[in-house]
Amino acid sequence: MPDPQMTMEVHIHPKAILVDSAERVISVRLDLNAPPESAGVVARPLNMALIIDKSGSMAGQKIETAKAAAVKVVNSLADHDVFALVAFSAEPEVLVPACRVGEHRTAIASWISRLGPESWTLLAKGMRTALMQIEPHCREDVASSMFILTDGLAQDQEECLKLAPDILQRGISIYAGGIGEDYDHAFLEKLCADPVEKGKFLVDHIDMSTLERDMERILQTYIKRKGHVVTSNVRVFVTFPRQVRLKSIYAEEHAQTIELDTQQSFPVADLYAGKQQRYLFEFVVIPSAVGNMQLARFRLRYDLPANNIRQAEAVADAIIEITNDPARGNIPNSEVIKVAKKLHATKLSEAAEADLARKDIRGATKKLERVTRTLEELGEYDRAKEVKERVTELEQSSPENLDLEIKRLRGTTKRLSE
Repeated sequence: MPDPQMTMEVHIHPKAILVDSAERVISVRLDLNAPPESAGVVARPLNMALIIDKSGSMAGQKIETAKAAAVKVVNSLADHDVFALVAFSAEPEVLVPACRVGEHRTAIASWISRLGPESWTLLAKGMRTALMQIEPHCREDVASSMFILTDGLAQDQEECLKLAPDILQRGISIYAGGIGEDYDHAFLEKLCADPVEKGKFLVDHIDMSTLERDMERILQTYIKRKGHVVTSNVRVFVTFPRQVRLKSIYAEEHAQTIELDTQQSFPVADLYAGKQQRYLFEFVVIPSAVGNMQLARFRLRYDLPANNIRQAEAVADAIIEITNDPARGNIPNSEVIKVAKKLHATKLSEAAEADLARKDIRGATKKLERVTRTLEELGEYDRAKEVKERVTELEQSSPENLDLEIKRLRGTTKRLSE
């Protein structure tokens, strides 16, 4: 079997344009495809620390659900994965020392059962303890990360925020799930901030009304994203001729604005096996002569470290046809339009969050109604239903009590961007 490799696909909208002397904006969808496991790619082992809040407010259903979800997470890990469980309150407690899951899978469940509520919410000590557990297992060919579950307001936020950049520099990602109403979502977003993935997309809201379902869902999604990672050091380089101007770049998954660095490139978050990452580019051109015109060349550089593949490359060109035939010009490309609509829906949902922060419920609901229509046009009916639920809840809310609705909407926005 040949070595596995990443591939790129280019889709252009419109597929051809009429010759003209005026500027035109051309959209290009760039798809990055991580190789599937069937191609022989090997996932990087997961080096994971689960950090659970055991302050007094976690007593009862919250902590029991967290324990049950932790056991299910462990059962879904591979034998070669490393798992550690740290609980925090006034002092941290290592309930499961970092160990390979295959050697201790049965024992881990009994260790998790020791988790019980105490007092205080001092997260920084928990993070430091988790770092001590998983750092010895950090390597380039291992996907290392922390996942924090909390229902409250950390009383040592400043210390946590000072600690986070050092953790990220060691190649350890930070994710979080906020449970219920009282946790500080803005703090968690700052804590999970990442130069490649925006922090707000690493934080999820766990609703008390659907606690068991939500907690299991976000942890299983996390395991899929981090437990089957195959790539590292992925970077896209973009070049284009002088007569072409780059207007914008957006990542579909995070609705994130992308800026090119001095090398005319940008980094890509690690991808799991079979994952497709899409980007939408907008180029400005003057189609003044009939013929083919190169808008851009994309060069992909990446590692598949568990397969011992380093600095591999792929190249793809975006070429637009310029024609004087009205029957051929300006034909839409539905594959590009779908991504543009999804990005628009996510941006509208983010704008609705901003409206709620200003206590403008009417403005938020109007934007979310437009999001619903867009999602229905895209055939994403489950997500459209979730947004409709947000609209109904907002219409029943008062401007004085919007904190929980803002957190719920942020969770919805996150799922729109996935």
